[in-house]
Amino acid sequence: MEKIENHWADYHGEFTADNKEKAYYWYEQDSSDGDLTTDKSYWKEMLFDLIPYRMLNFAHNLLFNKSGLLAPACRTLASVLERSKKTWVLKRCLEDPVKVLFLSCQSCGDCAIQHVAFLCPETGCPKHTRNGPCGGSREGACEVYPEKQCIWVRAHERLKHAKRLSCFMQDRVPPRMWELNKTSAWANFHLGKDHQR
Repeated sequence: MEKIENHWADYHGEFTADNKEKAYYWYEQDSSDGDLTTDKSYWKEMLFDLIPYRMLNFAHNLLFNKSGLLAPACRTLASVLERSKKTWVLKRCLEDPVKVLFLSCQSCGDCAIQHVAFLCPETGCPKHTRNGPCGGSREGACEVYPEKQCIWVRAHERLKHAKRLSCFMQDRVPPRMWELNKTSAWANFHLGKDHQR
């Protein structure tokens, strides 16, 4: 493992065998040769994976990338709200409506969606894993809720559709900062309080 530690993706083929019981992870291959533009699964992927990913990635780069165009204005706003103890206004009036609608946000205050292809690891994973699958998933299903797809399989598929698979699991994310629970993740980011500081 030490030998392939930083180059694990190069060995993916060796972990995927024809026999599912002997495979480390199993990703079903799409063998359809049909026209993608008329395929129902293509439109489903576009609607639920590619379009949301592109929208959220664009907004993140604009607002939550330290060098983003609107990041300095957001930082100033967060500082003003923090000084007057009004960050809750940002959270309740803007952050919660947007994040609950698009991400089923649970207000952890230490957002990690950018590490999981803009899928929430707090809402989407019962174990709150931020650094890859727990190892208990089978054939892409969650270990705790087998009727649900593992959030990391969803992230893999979302990045594959967006042709951004090279950034899959690049970051090592520290555990959630529970002391930030029910506070504004947007303000916490711009004030340097969250895990990204």
